[in-house]
Amino acid sequence: MTAGRATAHAVARVALVSLAVALALLGTFLLAATPSVMDGPGARVLWALFALVLLKVPLLGIVWWLISRRRRRAAPAAGRAEADALALRVAALEAATPPPPGEVAALRADALAAAGAADGALGGELVALAMRADRLGRRPSR
Repeated sequence: MTAGRATAHAVARVALVSLAVALALLGTFLLAATPSVMDGPGARVLWALFALVLLKVPLLGIVWWLISRRRRRAAPAAGRAEADALALRVAALEAATPPPPGEVAALRADALAAAGAADGALGGELVALAMRADRLGRRPSR
């Protein structure tokens, strides 16, 4: 992402948060003004529903969108290239006579972390790689 696009995204986020704050304040003001604006109980209920539904629900939608958008970008899924690189690391450790214990533990942790971010069959394949690495750490020295 270029610096110009990052700045544009930041400005858009600030504008969106400002809009959310403005909607929250307006909704709060309308709810506080309910008794002075309307006399009858039915009219007060309609006024309060207007203030809650038409102002607070869009506010919740904006906040939900901001939160879910950040979560989607936070964890990229593991790809085929990462699985292949981990498989090569497992093969290299299998060829080593006594596998270094620190590397075995690191490989197992990397494979499990990638499996948590992967989808479907690739996740299962990465768990199998982690199990192979775990067996390497437990095999007796030759």
